[in-house]
Amino acid sequence: MKKWLLALLAALLLTAAVFADHPGKTGLGGIVGNGYNYVHNLDVHGYDFYTGLSLYVDPVPIFWGFYGHVFPNSGTGAFGVTGDFYIFEWTLVSKTAVNDEGSYDINIHWYLGVGFFGDMYFWKDYLGLDGGIRIPFGVSWHATDNLEIAAGIAPGIGIYGHPDIDARFYYRIPPLEVAVRYWWF
Repeated sequence: MKKWLLALLAALLLTAAVFADHPGKTGLGGIVGNGYNYVHNLDVHGYDFYTGLSLYVDPVPIFWGFYGHVFPNSGTGAFGVTGDFYIFEWTLVSKTAVNDEGSYDINIHWYLGVGFFGDMYFWKDYLGLDGGIRIPFGVSWHATDNLEIAAGIAPGIGIYGHPDIDARFYYRIPPLEVAVRYWWF
């Protein structure tokens, strides 16, 4: 079983590297999103609005997200992190454009990946934690050689808990995410 899991992880890492959009480049930008969160068998749920940074540093094939969350209906805030591996990336449109600086490719891609999330919640006098897996799926548009705009969903399932309760299943019902990244190097 351990060998099978290691082989699967290695395949995911290699596949993600093959489908990386910008080999040898670093991408940094902003990300915003919202979604609905639900903790099984607890009256803890609500809409989640978040904003943060999106980061990709080659050669590690992980799209990182660092977030600040606000839950308007409960007054809860949180900090979070995500890491996504793109397993597949299909080209929908590929076109070469020309401007004063030369030619560049305009590309539109669909992507599908697997990733993880983790959050630390602050509400009144308790600290809550969650973590789990997510499935990012969406479209990215490479408007220029250095500018990418991506939009997608990333449903997830995980575990939520804090010191006063047992761990519970936690669901992220498709959060919509929009990212803008600038690529350089």
